[in-house]
Amino acid sequence: MEQQPAFETSIDIRTAAAKHGFDVAEAKLARWHREGLIPQPRQKPLGRGKGTVSLYPSGTTRQMLALCQIRARHRSLDEVGWWLWWRGFPVGDQFGLPQLQAAARQWDQHIAELRSAHAILNGDDDEQREAAFDKLERTVDRRINKPFVASIRKRISKRDFVTALRFIIDIATGNFRPNAQSQHDPDEQHRDEVIHKTILGLNPARRHRLLGLIPWLIGPIADALANLSATLGGRSFVQVIAVTEAADILRARDEWRDIGWGVVAVVRGLQKVFGGNPLGLGVLADCFERASMTDMAFMLIAWCRIRTAPWAGGCPDVVAAFRDVPRRANRVPS
Repeated sequence: MEQQPAFETSIDIRTAAAKHGFDVAEAKLARWHREGLIPQPRQKPLGRGKGTVSLYPSGTTRQMLALCQIRARHRSLDEVGWWLWWRGFPVGDQFGLPQLQAAARQWDQHIAELRSAHAILNGDDDEQREAAFDKLERTVDRRINKPFVASIRKRISKRDFVTALRFIIDIATGNFRPNAQSQHDPDEQHRDEVIHKTILGLNPARRHRLLGLIPWLIGPIADALANLSATLGGRSFVQVIAVTEAADILRARDEWRDIGWGVVAVVRGLQKVFGGNPLGLGVLADCFERASMTDMAFMLIAWCRIRTAPWAGGCPDVVAAFRDVPRRANRVPS
């Protein structure tokens, strides 16, 4: 096996950038390492009067190419640093964990608002409840910038969208119970089940078979959602980050990233042949591909919590299965 060089010169890195269509001047390379986007080089003297050459650690070229690809879509320093960290590259200490902590604080603010909304929607003050329902109904016609919620609105009727929003509030605040409001009405139970499956895009998971196997979703959806609600609902994401060791955060990051790449590879590959929403994983694939830095931080913190839950004992098998998909497909994630 050919041994990798211990260092890469700035000339080597810039030449590789040019071959891939990126114009990276020496000054830009220097700025990037000062900003923590690529590793710091060491200076090697070339001899009396000949100056020095910058020697970067092995792997810097690969990181620089990823940086250039990311900058084509994200211009802010925080976002570029985050997505490099997300891919597992060594970056400055200001990226990664501090951005997770900022996202966690934002999540906790959202949860406080949702708790208040849940209390009003399920309270005894008819006037407040009516005002809260009116606010939810106005959301039907508003522009929604969250891919997951926007995709829900496309799949269901306007009437059911308000039910969907209440369903999301219940899960997020830890108040979701299987058929809690319709346990004595079979018709309502069936309607709730249909809405839940439609919201999450899981209907095909009940029908689609892969390689002759049984569908992967065979248990009650409501029970799984109740577990999710109990694990995540109302939790302080700030506290989740505080009690999770740094090494476990990195392991969770690598697992969730590989699950995402695997899901996208499976779904997009099958869509080319069959179209539609194969295996009921289309919603998850869309969420991964369209996620902002903050959205992905939310998902990662949630995964930090889920992966250790008692009901999630199969997580290592899920990670292993999806982790192998891009490698087998020889797919390089973008």
